[in-house]
Amino acid sequence: MVKNLLAIILLIAFVINTDAQKVLEKGTIKMEITDVKTDDEQMAMMIGMLKGSEMNLHFNGSKSVTQMSMMGGMVNNITHTDLKNNTYDMFMDMMGQKFWVSDKLDAMKNSENAAKAKQAKITYDKNDKKTILGYDCYAMAITMPGSDKAVAKGYITEAIKSKANMIQGMEALEFAGFPLEFTVDATVMQLTMTTKEIMDTVDETKLAINGEGYKKMTMEEFTKQMGGMGAGLGF
Repeated sequence: MVKNLLAIILLIAFVINTDAQKVLEKGTIKMEITDVKTDDEQMAMMIGMLKGSEMNLHFNGSKSVTQMSMMGGMVNNITHTDLKNNTYDMFMDMMGQKFWVSDKLDAMKNSENAAKAKQAKITYDKNDKKTILGYDCYAMAITMPGSDKAVAKGYITEAIKSKANMIQGMEALEFAGFPLEFTVDATVMQLTMTTKEIMDTVDETKLAINGEGYKKMTMEEFTKQMGGMGAGLGF
């Protein structure tokens, strides 16, 4: 039960790893977990608690920060991405266990999962349209070689630019726009994130890094300590 819970928490932390650059110079995007599904009855009890969890993305130029609190505040995750300085920092507080994963973005882009991701196929369907918060969107899907089932699909808008870090391991890919709604199929579960609010202002204090009280390690060290969990989405 505990191992399954940890795997779910890590999955969500990596799914929301976002590096966005809006058409405007700075902004804040608020998203929410609007749906979670699984065929595992035992896991269903746990992931049901995740529905309604909110994620805030703050970005200004080359910097972006995502903040997410889950399970009534028992799990908190903050991710800092700095394109200019080529750095990635994730702060994860899981029921008192605090980890600071710090690495170079290039190292993540050259990881084993990133190499697999380069084989992914991104398709768009501009005939499948949807309006989200006033933004015109169209459908996008990501599939892996040898499979006709999408590992991720959603609706993107070209009015907001992204470096495709919405999904850990997909850093090597670039989307045509920013996903305002997307669903990830991670085999054991499906997770849907939907944008609830978009603002053209950002609290600059949210972009500062504070690692006090966190155990610092690289992504490789973190993955090993977690027993391989969180290393990707199962492909």
